[in-house]
Amino acid sequence: MELNEAKKILEDYADNITHVGPESEAIRVILREYETLEAHYKFVDNWLHMPLPGYEELFQKIEKALGFRLFTWQKTFLITGEYRRIGDTTARSIKQLLEDKEINLQIPPRNARQRFEQMELLRIYDMLKPYQSQSQSERKRIWN
Repeated sequence: MELNEAKKILEDYADNITHVGPESEAIRVILREYETLEAHYKFVDNWLHMPLPGYEELFQKIEKALGFRLFTWQKTFLITGEYRRIGDTTARSIKQLLEDKEINLQIPPRNARQRFEQMELLRIYDMLKPYQSQSQSERKRIWN
């Protein structure tokens, strides 16, 4: 049984309940939770398979031929030749912060991507700083 079928059965049952009690309230709670989960699923699904303006017709044809949907980062790679939105910048920032090297941010970024990467590095550094041990914070210095 699919989730939509189960939801329909619960809705029909809830509509036909003649008394108010724990059973009817439980069904109403389940239906509200289902709607919350459904909205969350749609949000995540949209992020994973986000349409890219100007290319969506092409991707719909490709996906139909393949029999499955492409992820946003796959579509981005096909258009730009680079993977994006897969957490690469976050992972690289964490790796750089874990290395025993000083980070010099006094060198100005040459483009928007470098500027974003520097801002992301500082954002992640600020988030991780309260969890660093004393020896880690003594070793790691960021110039800015």
